[in-house]
Amino acid sequence: MKKFTILLFLLAIGIAGVNAQTTFLNKASSTYPGVKGKVTYSPTAGFKQYSWDDVTRVNSGATFELMTREMVKDNSGLYCVKIKIIDDNGTGKFNGKVGFMFGASTSLSDDMDYTTGRIKGGSSSSSSSGGFLDKAKSTYPGVCGTITFSPTAGFKQYSWDDVTRVNEGATFELLTRTLVADASGLLCVKIKIKDDNGTGKFNGKIGYVFGASTSLSDNMDYTAERIDGGSACSSGSSSKSSSGGSFKDQVSSNYPDIYGTVTFSPTAGFKQYSWSDVTRVNEGATFELLNREMAKDASGLYCVKIKILEDNGDGSFNGKVGYMFGASTSLSDRMNYTTGEID
Repeated sequence: MKKFTILLFLLAIGIAGVNAQTTFLNKASSTYPGVKGKVTYSPTAGFKQYSWDDVTRVNSGATFELMTREMVKDNSGLYCVKIKIIDDNGTGKFNGKVGFMFGASTSLSDDMDYTTGRIKGGSSSSSSSGGFLDKAKSTYPGVCGTITFSPTAGFKQYSWDDVTRVNEGATFELLTRTLVADASGLLCVKIKIKDDNGTGKFNGKIGYVFGASTSLSDNMDYTAERIDGGSACSSGSSSKSSSGGSFKDQVSSNYPDIYGTVTFSPTAGFKQYSWSDVTRVNEGATFELLNREMAKDASGLYCVKIKILEDNGDGSFNGKVGYMFGASTSLSDRMNYTTGEID
């Protein structure tokens, strides 16, 4: 009878433990948003399976699936994400386990919205680099530069706290004129390393570096958060053709539903292939604006990206895409020289 009583007691304790665990894991309901990530805290990160004071550790590099975009504060007031371990980057004993982890210890750190207490964004891939690298869209403006910070500069390939270093003197191609603020609020440029001035292991790699650590520091517009100007890449250095895609993609097309007319008499320059293109389009030609964002040509003058609707001539330019000085169009009064956009 005594043994039976002890057995019942132990069973009750076990049930209570399971219930406590279940209640703990249910602090955030699982909704499976299809987001995956990696543990980035080195060498291990806390993984809370049973309670907020659980001291279980999971290896850096472990991959996981996010269970819900909702974050939950632990007893110390720090935000945690609910995850399911896919591969613990170790013995495998945590594979399939569900628990909570500090969001700042994961590749989702840049997607944490502290105002709403939710994860916004995130990669649907098991790779942690995709969503991070896409913070600024690559448009290949044909600008190249050099790492100037001595003796090395931080090169962020995977997250804002990536501690990779690239040598001073490394050369790169700028991937977009858009600057992106990192977690500390410092503006970074998105680049592709051409020559890392070292072993070559970073050649061709894409990531972010502080603009102030590069030769583009004088071209940083802190108000518009853009790179204005910069040295053109030598022939053949751009990732895209210099006679079409790269040039036209200096500003991405997003069709803001704005139309206009060429007002410069008798013709206006229409740059289809490069900033030195001498093509002319007739006054009175009509066009569709392809983006409110303007781009500066080699001489520093603002141009608008347009698609010709009717060239007011023989029709040879109808449907063609290119750049034109905003001042040569009916949009001249809407040019905002501070933000570099059409208002």
